[in-house]
Amino acid sequence: MVFTIPHELNVYCLRYPREMYNILFEASSQTIMDLGKDPKHLGAQMGLISVLHTWGKNLSLHPHMHMIVAGGGIGEDGKWIRARGYGDFLFPYEVMSQTFQGKFMEKFMLFLKNINQPIQVPFREECCTIKIGSYMPIHLY
Repeated sequence: MVFTIPHELNVYCLRYPREMYNILFEASSQTIMDLGKDPKHLGAQMGLISVLHTWGKNLSLHPHMHMIVAGGGIGEDGKWIRARGYGDFLFPYEVMSQTFQGKFMEKFMLFLKNINQPIQVPFREECCTIKIGSYMPIHLY
């Protein structure tokens, strides 16, 4: 799974790399962990590995998070619970999209407030994307 942010935020990534990459790490991992804990989707503690890439294959700034996610998790009883799967997705597409966008934007807007930056969202509605499997882009609305 790959979580990306819009190129319009690259200026913040250059000026505040630690803060922006922390926001990306936190929003993406919390999305998976929170959905995994939710009994509607899995009801288990999941495991994941995240790797930050800051450059695209053409060597331009393109911050994105690669994530390897377990296909299930440990339930409250200590037993493995296999992910239900929603077609080709670990969780329902719309739920994962909305969760990631909400978490990212909440953290980003708080960051802007903390640096006394005017709060303007300088990018399109689909603020973030997730790529799954064969790197097919999934836009978060």
